[in-house]
Amino acid sequence: MVKSDAVLVPVSVNGKWGYVDAEGEMVIEPQLEYAGFFSNGLAGVKVDGKWGYIRKTGEVVIEPQFDNIERFSEGLACVCVGGSGDFRHGFVDMKGNLIVPLVYGGAGDFHEGLAQVEDDGRWGYIDKSGNMAIKPEYDASLGFSEGLAAVRLKGKWGYIDAAGRLTIPPQFDDASRFSEGLARIRSGERWMYIDRTGAAALAPACDSNGVGDFAEGLAIINMGGVLEKGRNSTQGDQLVRSRIGFIDKQGNLVIQPRFFSAGIFSDGLAAVGPGGYDGEGHLLDKRGYIDKTGKIVIPAQFDWAGDFHEGLALVNIGQEYGYIDGGGRYIWKPTR
Repeated sequence: MVKSDAVLVPVSVNGKWGYVDAEGEMVIEPQLEYAGFFSNGLAGVKVDGKWGYIRKTGEVVIEPQFDNIERFSEGLACVCVGGSGDFRHGFVDMKGNLIVPLVYGGAGDFHEGLAQVEDDGRWGYIDKSGNMAIKPEYDASLGFSEGLAAVRLKGKWGYIDAAGRLTIPPQFDDASRFSEGLARIRSGERWMYIDRTGAAALAPACDSNGVGDFAEGLAIINMGGVLEKGRNSTQGDQLVRSRIGFIDKQGNLVIQPRFFSAGIFSDGLAAVGPGGYDGEGHLLDKRGYIDKTGKIVIPAQFDWAGDFHEGLALVNIGQEYGYIDGGGRYIWKPTR
């Protein structure tokens, strides 16, 4: 019997998808056309070209009938039918009941009781009963986080609260969701962070080409490109690579910008691309993981590396995908 709190992740074997547990033991045999991650106890699966949802036992809860779906969030999932530019989105509950009709041109997940929806080219927010809680009047919008949501109006981004009040007037050229009390925004070419009042809270102590959201107290900072030489460059023998490091909430550069790629910290680790060269002078394009001191604790060996969730990270070598634990041990070696 599979426990409701068991960690199950999707794997592909000879083109069919199933699920293994955190020890790499097969729990749901490979038989699916495609399989997604579990959320709220259900996972999206594809059978004969249509999407539905299963439990961790493998039992089908919502019959495959949709053209596209999202993960469950706060007990509801966005589902979609249609194609060729004529998509219609709605929401189902965990029993498959259509709570929000398939009428919207676009939709996001529920966050803090509200989900953004697109109606005739404008974005607003609905509640969990499908009622329009914030009328669609924005050019674009993001999900709610920490009581606020970023919205774009006449080309500028600001923030609204759950009542639809503009608490931070539209004034930014780019904006993100709040994370750990801060949101990153861009005015012109400059990136910085604001607090929930809209006040400037943190400007990185060094020039940057971009910053990331805070996770576990640290955020990515991109210090811009550096010209490197290597035999596999598409630009002759030169290639411009990013220099990415991490800052803390005081704006201090705590991990030096020496990576060409980086992900957020999760479970105390972040995926990074250290760069460097092989013995023949080719630029290396592999990913590994660092801890919060910047020490590489899982050597760079993957073509792609994801964030850790529930103690596991999805990694890729070539066209095959597998999972590692926090010690870098494969619980499922890459397959396809």
